[in-house]
Amino acid sequence: MRQPWAVIVSILLIALAVILQVTGINRMELFGARPDLPIVVAFCIASFSRPAGGAAAGFASGLLLGALSGATLAHYVFSQTIVGFLLGKTSYEERDTRAGVLIIVLSSLACGVILMFLAPRRDITGSIQAT
Repeated sequence: MRQPWAVIVSILLIALAVILQVTGINRMELFGARPDLPIVVAFCIASFSRPAGGAAAGFASGLLLGALSGATLAHYVFSQTIVGFLLGKTSYEERDTRAGVLIIVLSSLACGVILMFLAPRRDITGSIQAT
């Protein structure tokens, strides 16, 4: 993402996703799980940018989500930055829609697993269910 407008649009999309997540989406359930919109938006941006852009998108998402949810920032920032960077590494490959969706789902799962080990809950079943 070398164009300044692309960076501005990315930041606005991540900020909007975090605001929507904190104000209401975190209370919804989809197939027994809660959707995490900032991760999906950040990872979609990361999958179309370079590794540094992916890491920046993950960092911004983790920072905003951690700040607005009142959680520990380091856990969110670290897990999303690492996965965003790795997604940026795969942006050079051509992929179809199904592969892109699968990559985003697997990346979200990887981020949840990293977060589960960085900030474990008291009961392991709660961590696994949240992931």
